[in-house]
Amino acid sequence: DANPPDVVLTSGIYGVASPLGSSANVPMSDAAGIDGYTLRWTHLESEGVHVIALLDNPQPPLDIDECVSHHLSNLGQCALSRSSAVGVSGGPSMREAAARTPGVSVIDFTDYFCDATVCPAVIDNVVVYRGGYHLTDTYVRTLAPMLSWQLNQLLDPTAGP
Repeated sequence: DANPPDVVLTSGIYGVASPLGSSANVPMSDAAGIDGYTLRWTHLESEGVHVIALLDNPQPPLDIDECVSHHLSNLGQCALSRSSAVGVSGGPSMREAAARTPGVSVIDFTDYFCDATVCPAVIDNVVVYRGGYHLTDTYVRTLAPMLSWQLNQLLDPTAGP
């Protein structure tokens, strides 16, 4: 490209993929997902494009909305195991691909979704998820200042708070 972007901000919900060049019948795997991210990001970085990987948010079961609506007086019933919710997200594959690709930066908001062991479905009276693993607009707005700060730090490390 004659005028490549300076930065690509990328994210993904899945960490699995089919191996490059395979038929549709080949099973998807984490290894193929990691290889795919690594291949594309290595190409971008070699072209002078800074890649920033925004890791996937922890993934709840698809019925998280139903759980919240049925347990309003005890929302702890809807909390997710941090290790499980992160493990099924695209985050681990993206993190591994970033570790294999020199120059790629990572933004990980897991600590804004979870404490050391659980990820609540409601944080500070704000519902986190809607329609399964999608985030509510309200919760995303609470994260916007942190995303702005992290992007500024990555794009201009001399920028102060």
